[in-house]
Amino acid sequence: MIGLLLLLACSPAVTTAAPVAGLPAAAQAAYDGCADYRDVPAAHEVCLSKAVHALDTADEVDALCRHAGASEPTCRRAWAANPVRIDTAPRDELLRVCAADADCAFQVLDAQPAPGPIEQVRLCERHVAAFLRDCAGHSIQRWLATAPSEAEIADVYAALPAHLDTLTWLIGHADACGGKVRCGAGEGPADTMCRARAEDQRRRGCR
Repeated sequence: MIGLLLLLACSPAVTTAAPVAGLPAAAQAAYDGCADYRDVPAAHEVCLSKAVHALDTADEVDALCRHAGASEPTCRRAWAANPVRIDTAPRDELLRVCAADADCAFQVLDAQPAPGPIEQVRLCERHVAAFLRDCAGHSIQRWLATAPSEAEIADVYAALPAHLDTLTWLIGHADACGGKVRCGAGEGPADTMCRARAEDQRRRGCR
């Protein structure tokens, strides 16, 4: 990889590539900029992953990164998870560029979370299956910082039954460790599990 970066840094790329069918003009220009490396596939892929920063739209990025071979996920992540773009581009556009890259999508969802935990966890389920527990946990922790009411917590329990383990663990921890939320007083499984976890946390102490 170091050798490839030195090659890209030291070798001017001035050859004009033949037009590629389906590439938007800006993507074609970025592709042309890597023409000198076409005979070294690994170097060509790295070059495209760098050239992608010059593009402005998801369609351009999608078209260019399809030509990046094994570096396609790197190419997509380089654009979608860029520290400036990740805070400003529409979330749906960024997620489309991430495609099946769960790490890329996780970064996008952490940077641009949905306004409520139900929608955010649904997005985690759809785009971040490989890190679902962590993605859902981040969402729930952000939500708990807003001090939801017992009724709001009950609504989230009902909407996200597959995530009761994460919900009750985090709410129980908040209850035991000085958070602004409390486990419900009901006798349903979620409230019962939450209180048990809060009590266990108190016994173990808070760190």
